[in-house]
Amino acid sequence: MPYVFHIGQPVRLRAHLREMMGHGIHRVAGFLPPRADGAPLYQIMGMHDGAERIVKQHEIEAV
Repeated sequence: MPYVFHIGQPVRLRAHLREMMGHGIHRVAGFLPPRADGAPLYQIMGMHDGAERIVKQHEIEAV
């Protein structure tokens, strides 16, 4: 069973995305409907810059 993230939980991007989307700690800000392939989507917000991003569940990890 895949890990489920919670609203407000600190997360970071997995290594393959850090160079492209930025380093640092983010927090889960919301949930979105899953993609057509069933992959859960999360809205995350940077804790320092406040930038919002939409990521797939496998692209983030708990801190």
